[in-house]
Amino acid sequence: MQPNRQARLRNWAGSSRRETDRVLAAHRAAGRPFTAAGARSFVREAGSGPAVVFVHGVWGASFAYRKLVVNVADRGMRAIAWDLPGFGFAGRPPGRDYSPGNPGALYPPQMPSSHDEFGAVEPS
Repeated sequence: MQPNRQARLRNWAGSSRRETDRVLAAHRAAGRPFTAAGARSFVREAGSGPAVVFVHGVWGASFAYRKLVVNVADRGMRAIAWDLPGFGFAGRPPGRDYSPGNPGALYPPQMPSSHDEFGAVEPS
């Protein structure tokens, strides 16, 4: 590889890392930590009105919904997106199976009741 190209790639990688750090820091600053069923987690919420709750799947995080949270709030609804245990900014409680073959183990009992934790209306 040519020396100039190597330098350009190093600069790109460094700026890309800084941008990633900046975006993650902004996401963290826009949310808040909470604890449910003894598990530490993170939620990002915005707006008021009827609640729209976003729950990510395995290998996801509330980060995936960061733009939707803002868009939903801009449309007069309350957007709520949290991290399941072991993902995103959530803690990883010991003794749980975080493998892709056992996704159901991530939800109960760690998944907060949106009514209890966030004051959202229970689904009917």
